[in-house]
Amino acid sequence: MASPALFGAENNVALGFITDGVYLNGTGIELTTTWTALAGYEHSWAPTLKTSITGGYSQVVYNNTATAMFAATVCQATAGGGQISFNTASHCDPTWGYFQGGIRTQWSPVNGFFMGVETQYTQIFTAFKGTATLASSPVGGARPAGVYNINDQGIWSAIFRAGRSFNTG
Repeated sequence: MASPALFGAENNVALGFITDGVYLNGTGIELTTTWTALAGYEHSWAPTLKTSITGGYSQVVYNNTATAMFAATVCQATAGGGQISFNTASHCDPTWGYFQGGIRTQWSPVNGFFMGVETQYTQIFTAFKGTATLASSPVGGARPAGVYNINDQGIWSAIFRAGRSFNTG
């Protein structure tokens, strides 16, 4: 995830790589396993007022062989250069997951027009722990070079929306 807001304050960062598999010369492809569970519920309080609740969890899992390949090529090999140098290779595990949950309340005072407020929480769970040195920002300048603490991170977001639909038929 590359959202600058997920970096948090005090040089904290959550880290997760999404790949189909890991491959080294002379080896087979070690595929990753991903899974997602989602749920949602909507309740109508009145014909013009409703509330929706949603939640979901996704995880990207690397098996032991893929984790070892990743550690050898990414965590230990980047010490001599590259954009990210992991300072704590003992916690080089690319398995990670994230949770997103939210609630939205929407009011439709007239047909075809709505106003709504939505809040959402996102939590990233990373198996990487420790520190890493960022030589240059891989996300387009979102963060400066320096040492970052890799750990789980969460963020709240909120939005107000108003919309109008016109029936042309």
